[in-house]
Amino acid sequence: MDDVRKLAKDLRLLSASAFSEATAAAINRVAHAANVAQSLNVRKDFTLRNKFTLGSLMMFKASPKKDANKIDALVGSKSPYLPEQESGGEAVGKDGKPVKIMPALASRRGSWDRPVASRFRLKALGPIGRRMGNGRMTPKGAQAFWLKGGSLKQRTLFYRTGKKLLKVRIATKGPIKIKPTHWHAQAMARFGKPSVMSAAWGVELAKGLSKLGAR
Repeated sequence: MDDVRKLAKDLRLLSASAFSEATAAAINRVAHAANVAQSLNVRKDFTLRNKFTLGSLMMFKASPKKDANKIDALVGSKSPYLPEQESGGEAVGKDGKPVKIMPALASRRGSWDRPVASRFRLKALGPIGRRMGNGRMTPKGAQAFWLKGGSLKQRTLFYRTGKKLLKVRIATKGPIKIKPTHWHAQAMARFGKPSVMSAAWGVELAKGLSKLGAR
């Protein structure tokens, strides 16, 4: 650490701009490593059914500034649901309410690795029917409808396609619980250590001095 401080002092005396550039480069070096680590964690912890989840991971690079204390980078995600996966808790929908319905296997075209088919998304199902006390379905002609009872332990949303009935949604007994994965925290814990930053800073400071012919 003392060696790094000496490098920092030497470079700062020779060139304030070179010192700023070296500091930004060191921060970006560590931020890049953390971004790669969080990406690997997401690949390991989740079943990725589309490109959005990985594509939501972001890194904003640090830029050289006169005040070195204001040089920083940002690593994280713009996804609305990955923060929930990080900390765990209850799944919340776009309306801010707890999610109590989960897709059934048929809505994913027979494989849990696939995304919900567009025709089985709730907005695409049209008016959703329900059976009245007299046994009739309302609204009449609805292709999608909720049923419960008999062999169905939970309220189930069916979709009629020809003569077939497909289970497309199942109502859970309560809010869906999310297990914390710490996909981001683990990456930051690994690369956010002072020792890692110090090592990266030392490398970039030495490069800066070398460019100026001081080493």
